[in-house]
Amino acid sequence: MSLRTLALSLLLVLPAPARAAEGPPAASPAESTAEGAAADFLADVEPLLSPAERTAYLALTRSYQRRAFERRFWEVRDPYPETPRNELEERFRGRLLLARERFPSPTDERFRMTLLLGEPVRRLALRCADLLHSGEIWFFAATDRIPIGFALVFVSGGVSADAPHRLWSPRSGYQDLLLWPVAPNGDVAAEMAERIPRDCPRGEEIVSGLAAASDWSELERKYEVIPRPNPEWVRTFLSYSTDLAADALPLAAQVEIHFPGRNQSRTIVDASVIVDAGSLRGNASRATSQDGGEELQPALGLLLDGEVLRGDELFDHFRYRFELSAERLRGATVLPFSARRFLRPGSYTLVLRLQDPASGRAFRRELALEVPPPGSLAPHPAPATAALASGPESSAIP
Repeated sequence: MSLRTLALSLLLVLPAPARAAEGPPAASPAESTAEGAAADFLADVEPLLSPAERTAYLALTRSYQRRAFERRFWEVRDPYPETPRNELEERFRGRLLLARERFPSPTDERFRMTLLLGEPVRRLALRCADLLHSGEIWFFAATDRIPIGFALVFVSGGVSADAPHRLWSPRSGYQDLLLWPVAPNGDVAAEMAERIPRDCPRGEEIVSGLAAASDWSELERKYEVIPRPNPEWVRTFLSYSTDLAADALPLAAQVEIHFPGRNQSRTIVDASVIVDAGSLRGNASRATSQDGGEELQPALGLLLDGEVLRGDELFDHFRYRFELSAERLRGATVLPFSARRFLRPGSYTLVLRLQDPASGRAFRRELALEVPPPGSLAPHPAPATAALASGPESSAIP
């Protein structure tokens, strides 16, 4: 099974309700295209992908979230983030085109090593019809991550030289290269050092190449060949999702949108989630003062997460944290939790999620957003908010 087929099957294995006797509904062309694109991404970056990243990507259910994940996947691996280019991504994509051209099957270890290492400085065919499995020895000079020259040996997994190849490790010994078994109590290495030069074309070079061969797993571990970003980026990315948890309890609220003015060439957009204060009072906690009395403290913390989509792409995402004292909560009838963004005129989709992590209650709304031109709007000061926001955590997606 190819990596692309395996990735696509993983994406499609999702819990589903019981279906009617006529069979499952056919996927729409858009859904099929999205699933195919996701499977392609997983197959392409498989050598770089960590288990946590794979799990997180498979958990995403929306195409725009997957594309945002893919962009962030490369950003956290950018060796020089201060430059406009991502050198690692460019190099990897160039190697991917080369690997596809040279090796039809991504299960071929030569495919994977081309992605990670690029072209070897020299190849030596491993051909000795009566003695050795067919294969290749690749010689590398020092790379950007491995500071020494080294060689890797690939052995064909079939009778044809075009069959997928596997990596050979010197730790497995010459027995793993031979077409026929030899006596286990003999000195196989010494015997092959004598027979290969005698019986094989370019036998002296083959013996020299096998002696110089490295164990890939040791090289990978010693020199950290595969970049491994801090896994915290995955948790941070998922935490900004506007999806509701499967066990989320409902939180009654409504959304109000206002365009109070302009900020230079952009329109100010204030999006507020209005909540009945009574529905939050039961979740507020009280702290005990040092003298044993009850003391009102910041008692409730809520998170407002938002996504702004332009077409089917994630354009902006943000998070606002709010802290409410028990006193403020007790005296309010309704509470607006507001986010302010600066957008150019046009059509967007706005997704808002307000959640109370302590109680598990949450509200989510997705709505069309038509942003008017800023020309007719006057400059406007920031509005006072009913709840205390500790400050937005936001980032714009180019």
